Amino acid sequence: MDRRHLLALQAETLVAGWLAASGGLILARRWRCRGGEIDLVARSGALLLFVEVKARSQGSWDSAGLEAVGATKRRRISRAAELYLIAHPDQARLACRFDVALVAIAPGGHLQITSYIEAAFELC
Repeated sequence: MDRRHLLALQAETLVAGWLAASGGLILARRWRCRGGEIDLVARSGALLLFVEVKARSQGSWDSAGLEAVGATKRRRISRAAELYLIAHPDQARLACRFDVALVAIAPGGHLQITSYIEAAFELC
């Protein structure tokens, strides 16, 4: 496993733990389908969260960090979310939200969530 892949896994684990500690229920991690992948699927009350986790190995995210999830990536996540709902019809009744978590390496090498952006984009 290369360093970048390991960083992504660690960042997803960090965000999943944060969501769970905030009362969320993690339903899936790295859910894959022909159309793409969803990093995390979680339930928070009556909301179904599709979470894209972006990690940066050097420096920190600036105010434009959300631009790391471009239009093509948003379309792939949207399509994957549609396929997830088809595969999990019991969850299709829940309201959906697309969130983005930005993670950076803090001094000392520890990962930290720099931003968690709720409703970062809508179904494309």
